[in-house]
Amino acid sequence: MGSGQHVAHRSRPTHVTGQRGHLAVGEQLARLRRPEHLRHRRGQRKLRALNHPAAPMLPQPVNAFKSTHHQLADVCLPLHYSSRLGVRHCGLAKLRQTAPAAVIYPGQMPSPGAGAAQINIDGAIGRLHDRVHTTPLLHSRLLDQAVGGRVWLKAENFQRAGSFKSRGAFNAALVGLEEKDSRGLLALSSGNHGQAVALAAAELGLSAVVVMSEGSSPVKIAAVRSYGAEVVTEGVNLGNRERVASELAAERGLRLIHPHDDPHVISGQATVGYELAGQLQARGVEAPLVLVPLGGGGLLAGMAMALRRWLPKARVAGVEPESGNDGALSLASGRRVTLPEAPVTVADGAATLRLGAIDWEVIRTAVDDIVTVSDRQIGEACWWLWSRCKLVVEPTGALGVAAALSTARSLAGLRQSASGADPTEIVCVLTGGNCLPSQIADLVESVAGQPPRF
Repeated sequence: MGSGQHVAHRSRPTHVTGQRGHLAVGEQLARLRRPEHLRHRRGQRKLRALNHPAAPMLPQPVNAFKSTHHQLADVCLPLHYSSRLGVRHCGLAKLRQTAPAAVIYPGQMPSPGAGAAQINIDGAIGRLHDRVHTTPLLHSRLLDQAVGGRVWLKAENFQRAGSFKSRGAFNAALVGLEEKDSRGLLALSSGNHGQAVALAAAELGLSAVVVMSEGSSPVKIAAVRSYGAEVVTEGVNLGNRERVASELAAERGLRLIHPHDDPHVISGQATVGYELAGQLQARGVEAPLVLVPLGGGGLLAGMAMALRRWLPKARVAGVEPESGNDGALSLASGRRVTLPEAPVTVADGAATLRLGAIDWEVIRTAVDDIVTVSDRQIGEACWWLWSRCKLVVEPTGALGVAAALSTARSLAGLRQSASGADPTEIVCVLTGGNCLPSQIADLVESVAGQPPRF
């Protein structure tokens, strides 16, 4: 096992856990647990009866958004899967035996703060109609065999501007216009959020300024500028970019759209979970393990809320690079942790110092675990996605696949389930594809020690 393969578990009494701290990735996902107050069936029935007596399912997500790519799931990677494959079930199969979680609705999270209570997924669903794509849910038999379960890929790398960030950016920008706020937009970003805000501003007739750290990905800087936005990088780093952005917004009279710590942004990102729930249910999948790349926490928080509502049996785990493990440390300690220095990792979109305050309100109660992976494991995942699945995915977007592959290796010796149940269903969210082929080639070469053969 690599030194970076760890997981943080929500704090529980010592007589239940025996010990606290980090576990190997092999144990991590197999030992996911719901919070105590969500675990018992009787409590679930009571909660539903009191709070949600007749909550209707919204229309299936596949019809809710503009869709130009949803047929790709049947064209690119057709599903020819048999539960009789000669692969071993990974230890994650135990997750299927756990009682479902209670359904939690936006604004009804346990002890929500004011920020979390403003998250409105229903509003975002309606607002984003015809603004973003319905991205495909893909499948790869080769990944099935490597992981030891059935692996689904939620391909947000096919989203507008190349990442899931378009959902949150468009939702936040549209909310502002609904409130008669026609100021120009300002974003701070490692790249993808900046592109999304620049695109939203261009379509909505607004100006945009994006604050990015010096040394940000050249392809992302070029993409931001291609949408007509101004890019500010001089003297900017991960430690001061929020201050620089706030001062610039005040100086120029711009509206700041935070990349993750904003209820309207989180609401937009939550539509990934809403959409995913409908796609999985259409395929008969009710209790998957969903692996979500984790940076500041907007996507993880939003997806956790959406999946608790529309796919309550799902397990949700965040995945972050080992050098940027602020989320894992936070969940383990029960408080929001700030790293002492900027993380150095190939996953630039997850190189954050701390989780957002609003994001943390949701993550601490709605997310099952947070896993960390090494840069080497991220490189191996990129090799799989580029060479075997033929998908353009950036390193941050490959975090979920990195966790799934690492888990498979550690559980390779486990025997097949005696019950003969279907292999565990694992969903990896591919958050973006904004990178250069040379970047991936260099990464894979550093992992393999020789030039990659795609």
